[in-house]
Amino acid sequence: MKDPAFLFYSNDFLSGTMLMTNEQIGQYIKLLCLQHQKGHLKEKDMLNICKTYDEEVFSKFIKDENGNYYNQRLEEEVERRKKYSESRRNNRKKRNLKENKKEIYEEDMKNICNSYEKHMETETTTTTENINNNNININKNINNKQKLQKKFIECTGSTNLNAIEECLSYLQELPLEVIEIALEKTSEVNGKWKYAKKILNDWVESKINTIEKVTAEEINFRNKSKPLEETDEEKIKRRTKELEDQINGNK
Repeated sequence: MKDPAFLFYSNDFLSGTMLMTNEQIGQYIKLLCLQHQKGHLKEKDMLNICKTYDEEVFSKFIKDENGNYYNQRLEEEVERRKKYSESRRNNRKKRNLKENKKEIYEEDMKNICNSYEKHMETETTTTTENINNNNININKNINNKQKLQKKFIECTGSTNLNAIEECLSYLQELPLEVIEIALEKTSEVNGKWKYAKKILNDWVESKINTIEKVTAEEINFRNKSKPLEETDEEKIKRRTKELEDQINGNK
């Protein structure tokens, strides 16, 4: 089907015909319309409209290899519009094809669902639950990373991306709560990431991976550091030795 129209750029047309008379402009427009409907124009077509050779009008057209006249800008715009129309038509075909495939697919799925046996329903439920659990785990991991990043900055005062990434990597071996304790210990002594990293490495090596184990490790450390209290018997022996040393020293 012949395209009934072509794009007309008024600003370009006015600037291109500024020095032409109204009669020449009328002839030019008629030739453009004729080219759009007929294609390249023979010389007799040009003379039929212009009545005589008009250099101003003829200069708007160039000759092809067969000696026929055509306006290059019009030909380019016609071709551009043709390609655009074809692309839109192809897009509609693809969309219709996709919709048809979707309808067929939905119908097939409906038939399959209607023919499901009981054990297949159970399997589907299990699969759905697994997918939901995976989504929950993914969201939990994202939330843990966000919380740990915030805790890292609060406790160390650092926004170093490499250090933050290194800290986040410990989530593969230790729970969030345990890593947060290490960061809090670091904050108490105004330490840096290296201080927290040393604690975390010790805990990973010693398999201290729960809050309960961290608490037990702290109690054990305090007990080792705390001086042992003397028993009554030890106090008597110590005082006796001190008195003997004094007596022997006075002799």
